[in-house]
Amino acid sequence: MKILDWLRGKMGKDGRGDADARTLCRLACEVRDMARAVLVLGACDDELAERVRRMQEEMDELAKLASGPRFGRLPLSRRIALREGLDRSRKRLMQTMQAAPAPTQRLQ
Repeated sequence: MKILDWLRGKMGKDGRGDADARTLCRLACEVRDMARAVLVLGACDDELAERVRRMQEEMDELAKLASGPRFGRLPLSRRIALREGLDRSRKRLMQTMQAAPAPTQRLQ
């Protein structure tokens, strides 16, 4: 019963909270845009660049899935796992962007 109470508190009374379709769609688009920025910055080698390209494609697919009617049929646990995965991807992309070399030698 404690786990159920915890989930209700974390997800809100309706059980959706941060795992609803609009939130996941918005986050997927944000991760996709960050992945695009990583590629533009050239902050990665060829292997990482390929992984980032695949990530962009997956984010496009997830955004389409989240905006469709089938998304509501996913179990709450799966939607929570998607949200946590998106958060991890976003953090990794931020670290990659922060580690990118400056585009110029001049101090701004």
